[in-house]
Amino acid sequence: MITVRDFQSGDEAATFPVFFSAVHEVASAHYSPEVIEAWAPRDTDPQRWAERIQGIQPFVALREGDIVGYADLQDSGYIDHFFVSARAQRIGVATALMARIHASAKERGIEQLFSDVSLSAQGFYQRCGFSLQEQQVFFFRGQAMRNARMEKRLDRRG
Repeated sequence: MITVRDFQSGDEAATFPVFFSAVHEVASAHYSPEVIEAWAPRDTDPQRWAERIQGIQPFVALREGDIVGYADLQDSGYIDHFFVSARAQRIGVATALMARIHASAKERGIEQLFSDVSLSAQGFYQRCGFSLQEQQVFFFRGQAMRNARMEKRLDRRG
């Protein structure tokens, strides 16, 4: 069973393996090894990571007490991070996180969701009702990365 809860102090370290495995084991099907290493370096500073996660205050998904996914929703409607561990793919983690994002958006009066979505996640976002706004290329740590800006207008029912 998957449960989703608000971020708690102390969750920071457990989110990094989720992020790392999602990038290195899942997104690697769509990106070069150089892009993967730039995106999720093996030598990521734990303190910088903790500060980043504290800043976005994500929801965390748990399975049998372990964090297996996390995603955030900013006040603007922007979804900055949305990652599911490679070992927890296709068991409902992403669906549970997206449901929590929609519920939070409704509670907070957010009328539009948007995100810069990896090539690996575009199909999931489309199935969740997001539409492609534009394909993008940007440079990150010297590597050209492709992704897509996707958006979803919400009605008052969420």
